[in-house]
This record gives sequence, structure tokens and C-alpha cells, in this order.
Amino acid sequence: EEGGTRSPDKRLARLSVSLVVFTLALILAVNILETFGIKQPFGISEVSLLGAALLLLLSGRGREILRAMDWGILLLFAGLFVLMQSLSNNGIIASVAQYLPALGRGDPHASLFSILVSGLLLSQVLSNVPMVALYLPIMKSLSCGSQDIYAWAALAGGSTLAGNLTILGAASNLIIIEEAERRGVKLSFIEFLKVGVLVTAVNFVILYTALYFGV
Repeated sequence: EEGGTRSPDKRLARLSVSLVVFTLALILAVNILETFGIKQPFGISEVSLLGAALLLLLSGRGREILRAMDWGILLLFAGLFVLMQSLSNNGIIASVAQYLPALGRGDPHASLFSILVSGLLLSQVLSNVPMVALYLPIMKSLSCGSQDIYAWAALAGGSTLAGNLTILGAASNLIIIEEAERRGVKLSFIEFLKVGVLVTAVNFVILYTALYFGV
């Protein structure tokens, strides 16, 4: 240690970069195989777990890494995904889908606007990643297929913009806010919202305009 701060672990840094590249390459390979209809015994979730397990085993600092992990956020995500599955099993997702305009019926622009807005707002309650998991079966019930590129772009865009609007819109916001507080920097919900509303509004207009004109 120098000057009261820990010197960087170059070996761990090289190992981490190597495993990230390795994991991303495997994920790409799995996606390519799925595109060509080739089945494999594992998916991207298993590949990600493999990369994490290798880091823990090869780093020599497994306990330290585990202690540094934000288990609260992981438990929050796990709970939200359990909630999403329970909503699906109880037919609530199907009920929600009835209030959304089906793609290909009526005004397609209204469908895109509905997906974009509902994705943006639902993410404030569920956080954006679990919201997408919730919305996938809804999209399928709306007869949304691989040809509906703009509909999927609206879902991706709405869930992404959600993290700009409020702290609750994305779990990554919670991680950053928590880390900032540890360093003596406090950012309230209202302070975030004041900036978030403007940023989200501008980006929303740009995104919807691009989707509307098929850019």
C-alpha cells in the first residue's frame, strides 16, 4: 500500500480482462449457434456463471471479492424476478396485455408509443431489467415477432430511458448512489429527478421521432 491506498493488483486486472473477453466470446458463440438453430446444453446464463466462477477460483482472492459484492442489490433483483414470474403465473400479465394496442392493428405508431411509455413508467416500479422480463410475454401476446424491430426498439428504449428519469428506474442507479454515499456524496431522489425529467424528455422525443419515421 502507498499513501494509505491499496496498490493495483495487475495480475487480477489481467485475469479479469481475459475472463471478460472469454465470457463475451462464449456468449457471442451461443447466440450465433441459436441463430442457426443449433441446440447447446447451456445458455448465456450458464456462460456468465462460468466466467464468474473462474474468476473466483483463479484470482486467489475469492473471499475478498465475495465480501465486496453488493448482496443487497442481488437479493433485490432475485426478489423482483420471483415477483415477475408470480405475476405471469397468476394471469396478471395477460390482463395487462389486454389494455395495450396489438401490433399490426389500427395505428402502429400508437402501439410503439404505448410500449415506449409503459416500459418507461413500469420501470419506475419494478426497475428496468425485471420490467423487460415482465414485458417479454406481453410482447408475444401482442403478436410481436422478429420482424417487429421498432417494437422491440421501443421496449429497449423505454426501459433504458427509465434509468435516466428516477433513481428507481435502474438498479445501476442504486449501486452508484450507494457507492457515492460511502464517499460522502449524497444525491436525493428529488435532486436526481430534477435533472432526470429534462434528460428523459429530450431523449424520449428523439427516440420516438426516430421510431415514428423508421430511422
